[in-house]
Amino acid sequence: LTYGSETWTFTKALSERVRITHAALERKLVGITLTEQREKDLHREDIRKMSQVKDPLVFITKRKLGWAGHVMRRNDNRWTTLLQEWIPRNEKRPVGRPPMRWADSLKKEISVRQGTQLIEPWSTIAKDRKKWIAVIRAHTN
Repeated sequence: LTYGSETWTFTKALSERVRITHAALERKLVGITLTEQREKDLHREDIRKMSQVKDPLVFITKRKLGWAGHVMRRNDNRWTTLLQEWIPRNEKRPVGRPPMRWADSLKKEISVRQGTQLIEPWSTIAKDRKKWIAVIRAHTN
């Protein structure tokens, strides 16, 4: 379910699809159908306690933040690192609502979990491993 999720650009629709799929997997794991869940008036949290499986969005966020730190600390000029710092010249983004980019979704996840904006850019903090691990712990606990 979460293979390659470090590189996903999270939108509300994708987050909801992950939650729905994970809820179905948890019901299957516990042995409860959707009809039984509704009859017994069980909520997602009740089934999560029975299955003892962690919230997938917290897990994915932790992996994504870890990957971001790993990429930003590299200094061997791999394409993943270069792509994070690349600013296209003579290219304009399309008219209308711009599509969500990976770095944009990462900033949004950090600010939503923290409740405020970071003082420094996330890419600067990620280069210091100890600071970045503190950010990861603060956002996934």
